[in-house]
Amino acid sequence: MELWSPVTPDEIDEQELWDDPLDAVSGRSKEAKLATRIVGKLKDWIGREFLPQRDRVMEPGDVLILVRKRGPFVDELIRQLKTSNIPVAGVDRLVLGDHIAVMDLMALARFALLPDDDLTLATVLRSPLCTISEEGLFDLAHARASKEKTISLWKALEERADMVDGAPEALA
Repeated sequence: MELWSPVTPDEIDEQELWDDPLDAVSGRSKEAKLATRIVGKLKDWIGREFLPQRDRVMEPGDVLILVRKRGPFVDELIRQLKTSNIPVAGVDRLVLGDHIAVMDLMALARFALLPDDDLTLATVLRSPLCTISEEGLFDLAHARASKEKTISLWKALEERADMVDGAPEALA
C-alpha cells in the first residue's frame, strides 16, 4: 500500500470554449493528473515488479482499481490506460441490487429486521445461504398451524430443527 499526497488542479488561465463537451476533462484537471500518476505507476510495475506469491512479474490483470463513483476520473483513467497500451477490461456496469446473491443477502437483512416476516424467512431458507429443501420448508410451514393459533415460521424452525435436514445449520 502506498499513500500519495493529494492532487490539486493547475490554475487555468484560458477560457473554456463554449462548444467544449460538458464532461470533457482538461489535461490540467485533478482527474487527469491523478490518472497520469496511476498510469505511470502501473508502467513502472507491469513487467518489472516481482510477485512472490505468484512466482512471476506483475501483469495488467493483477491490478484492480477501485473507485468510489464513476465519473470524469474513471473515463479519463480508462482513456489514458488505453493510450498507454495497458490492457484494461473497462468499467464494470454490474447493478448490485439486481444480482441474485445480493438479493439473498438483502432478504436475510430484511428478516433480521422483521423476524415475523414468514415469507422473507422462507426465501432465506430456500436460498444458497441455507440447505433446507423445499420439502423441509413445507414440513416446517405446514406443521406450525394449529386450531388455536399459528406460530411464526421462525418459531417452528426453532421447535422442529431436529426434524428437518438443514434446520440446525439455518439456526446457527
